[in-house]
Formats: sequence, C-alpha cells, structure tokens
Amino acid sequence: MSTRKTRRRRPHLYPTRKWWATQITAVTTLATAWVTTGAWNKPLTLAAIGVVSQALVVYLVPNGEQAPRPGARSDSQPTAQPTAQPTAMPTSRTVPA
Repeated sequence: MSTRKTRRRRPHLYPTRKWWATQITAVTTLATAWVTTGAWNKPLTLAAIGVVSQALVVYLVPNGEQAPRPGARSDSQPTAQPTAQPTAMPTSRTVPA
C-alpha cells in the first residue's frame, strides 16, 4: 500500500500547446481571408468575433474529468447499455438480364 497522498492538481492559468495551436490556425485562416478579399469587411469582422469567442470558450471550459483507475467502480458510473447488432448487408446484387 502506498503512503503517498494524492493531491488534487490545480488547473494551470497558462494555455496549453493545443490551445495555442488552435488559435494560430484560426488567426492564420482569418489573415488569409483578409489577404484574399483585399480589404477588411463585415464578414471578416464576424469571423474575428468568432475566433475570439471560441478562444475564450476553449480556454475557460476544462478538458473533462479525469478517468477513474482501471478496476475502480463507483455507483455514479453509468452501466453499459446493450447495443444493437449490425444487420447483414447483401454483398452482391443480381442484375436482371
């Protein structure tokens, strides 16, 4: 048995590399559209608002809960639902002559 205490990790305030990669992609796409149109216009303004809003949402929303350790079972975990069996698809068709 381990004597090491588990601490709850505090979220970092700095963005992750994945966040930076998505922002660079979004801003580069917006810049490409600006160069293509030749002038700033209303659709580009709307796209810029979209880039800023998605950046804020992705930064503020956590990635999700940490998965439980294998073998750990709690009452809060959903039970597996039965899945439908796939139906057999015909592999060949008979074409009338």
